[in-house]
Amino acid sequence: MGGCSGDDDKSAAKTAVIVDPTLEAAPADSAAPSLVPASPKPKPTKGSPQPNTTWTPTSKPSKVKPAPVPTTVKPGAVQKKVTAGAFCSPEGATGKTKAGEKLTCKVVQGDERARWRA
Repeated sequence: MGGCSGDDDKSAAKTAVIVDPTLEAAPADSAAPSLVPASPKPKPTKGSPQPNTTWTPTSKPSKVKPAPVPTTVKPGAVQKKVTAGAFCSPEGATGKTKAGEKLTCKVVQGDERARWRA
């Protein structure tokens, strides 16, 4: 009896539609529907990625400077070329300025660190 019976759909012949994957549908705003060739897709690479062997550094690696050797003054030795008011250590050390003035490393009231004082 024609119509929308569920039994009729099972017996109806099915039509296969073959789609060419290299073609794309034309834009909806075109006058006539047509198929245009699709842009080619890049082929995937096989295997593990290879290192870039053509890269070369543009500058040489910087050399690491050695840590400065701490200068220590033997107990009782006089430090030379000290500047009045500059920070110093250890407290009680003695030094001489360029002009030959004798200074002592000490902390005064109101100051947190030792300085060279006359």
